[in-house]
Amino acid sequence: MYNPSSTHADEFIDHAEVLETLAEAARESHNLQRVTAILDKAALCKGLSHREAATLLECDDPDLEQRLYALAVDLAGLNGGEEAVDLYCGAGAIGL
Repeated sequence: MYNPSSTHADEFIDHAEVLETLAEAARESHNLQRVTAILDKAALCKGLSHREAATLLECDDPDLEQRLYALAVDLAGLNGGEEAVDLYCGAGAIGL
């Protein structure tokens, strides 16, 4: 049974949920209002669901990508002297 609050991997990692999340992200990533709403929520630092995060990673709109990257830099407190590593290489629009 899928339980995202569980501490047991077999309860919070569910193959069907992963597939549904990926499918939803593919659909929602083209809904610019939805992506903008998720970015607005992210800017409040109140936390995103795994589905919202997947949607942001899947978005390929150049303007919203730039907003996402700028928000990430701002929230991380980067000032230009740091080195960032792309841990999601190849995921959605983010890649080398």
